Amino acid sequence: MEDETDFEKLARMIKNGFDAVDERFTSMDARFTSVDERFDALDEKFEETGKKIVALDRKFDGLHAALTEYREETATRFDALESVLGGAVRLLNDHDKRISNLEHELAP
Repeated sequence: MEDETDFEKLARMIKNGFDAVDERFTSMDARFTSVDERFDALDEKFEETGKKIVALDRKFDGLHAALTEYREETATRFDALESVLGGAVRLLNDHDKRISNLEHELAP
């Protein structure tokens, strides 16, 4: 270069400084873009996870309802079985008493 004036040297130094700052801002902008993309990916995963949790909650609600219904049906069936068997037990006890009485009457 030919003889630069102090003013031209100063202008070149300022320009070089701004160029360096521009490169740093470009680099930082790329990093922020990368971070934004990662956050977007995380947001999508959280949304997917939230949807899966909601679906799982619905399945648990359905399972709970089915188990409650099964428990109620089982209780009803046991009650019916108990009433049938209870009658049979009373009948067998009555027969046992009658047989015992007959045996005592027939005993020598």
